[in-house]
Amino acid sequence: MEKAAFMAEIRMLCIRAALLDLSAYLISTFFYGFTLRFALGLLLGTVVMLCNLFLLQRSISRVVYEAKRGGKADIAMHTRYYIYRLAVFSAAFAVSLLLPKIFSPIAAVIPVFYPKLIYTAQGFFKKNP
Repeated sequence: MEKAAFMAEIRMLCIRAALLDLSAYLISTFFYGFTLRFALGLLLGTVVMLCNLFLLQRSISRVVYEAKRGGKADIAMHTRYYIYRLAVFSAAFAVSLLLPKIFSPIAAVIPVFYPKLIYTAQGFFKKNP
């Protein structure tokens, strides 16, 4: 994916993630009330989601580059990027568990599922030519 296309995709995801964060926060007020820790948990989870997508894009770009050069797939490189993505999520979740008065662990996990929701909804509502 070209850098311009990736940035457009990230921009679209940021806007929709912000709307989903707002929706999740408003729904959470019925259960937790208006708390800053839930909002900070959503913010932490959204940052993790964006980092995860950035690392995924780097991995895919590397695969495309190697394929254009005629090289074989580098399994070690794929594994490294997967471990990086997993480490980012694990670290953020661990921070939310270790600092529950600052970050809500439940709220930190919710944004990780946003890309699935966004792309599924986009498939339903996108007009076919």
